[in-house]
Amino acid sequence: MKIVLGYVEGDFYKELAREFPEHEFVPAPSVGEQLEEVSDAEVFYGWPGRDVFLAAKSLKWIQCGGTGVDAVVATPEVAESDVVLTNMIGPHTAPIADHTMGMIITLAHRLREMWEAQGRHEWDISHWHESLSELEGSTLGLVGAGGIGQAVARRAKGFGMKVLAVDPRDIDSEHVDEAWPVSKIGDLAEASDWLVVTAPFAPGSKHTVGENVFSRMRPHARLVVVSRGGVVEENALLQALQSGAIAGAALDVFEIEPLAKDSPFWDLPNVLITPHVSAETAETFARRREIFRNNLGRYFAGESLLYEVDKHAGY
Repeated sequence: MKIVLGYVEGDFYKELAREFPEHEFVPAPSVGEQLEEVSDAEVFYGWPGRDVFLAAKSLKWIQCGGTGVDAVVATPEVAESDVVLTNMIGPHTAPIADHTMGMIITLAHRLREMWEAQGRHEWDISHWHESLSELEGSTLGLVGAGGIGQAVARRAKGFGMKVLAVDPRDIDSEHVDEAWPVSKIGDLAEASDWLVVTAPFAPGSKHTVGENVFSRMRPHARLVVVSRGGVVEENALLQALQSGAIAGAALDVFEIEPLAKDSPFWDLPNVLITPHVSAETAETFARRREIFRNNLGRYFAGESLLYEVDKHAGY
């Protein structure tokens, strides 16, 4: 059996070849290589684009290397096919939740500005007088209370925060004080000091967080986005930040990546930007490899696969 790895991590494909010597593992990091190799492949590891998917005449299973599958289900033929699509639930949860709290603390205690002052060798206590904010007693609102959202909630409770959430599913969690349907996202925005977007990008979730949300946030509130670009309507966010309708934002993802060098988001003093790296830990990659290795063993044995995705729902 031929397995094409569009998502290549070092010599991982060599490890797989040693573990499963009866099968062929072919690294193909570029689209050109994928088009050349995929026609007779039965398994694809990564996020194949439409041209690659249509060129795969024998494909039966796509294993995405992360949680988000929006790049794959954007190809309409995928949802109508018999190809099984799986993602990875769990590897990214802890580091993204850690990153989220790091962004929140950085904004609350103005740490970036303090590091800039350090670079200028400035020691000015009066400059920071009554300008920091505490997390204890504040309210964190989650847009999406799946695995990452629940991990953020657990950490937030450790800081003494109240946690509210909206989600299309019923949520039963000891770390979420109240969970509402997505239709109440405006109420969530109004109640939150910190609004954290952990919802996946799926059909129906585009621009869920837009002017309808920002108009109900309080002037001191801040937005944190760590799931997928596209859930937030960025033009509306930009206007809210520039007008002072909200106090700031921390953004790890954007609708179009990489973020254009001339994007006005770069120069906003009340915005933190990280380049979609919140999960980039060694532990994350090790867990990803283990899930793919496990699923390969299941596939070769004819067993059900872990984390099969509903291709129409997009998660």
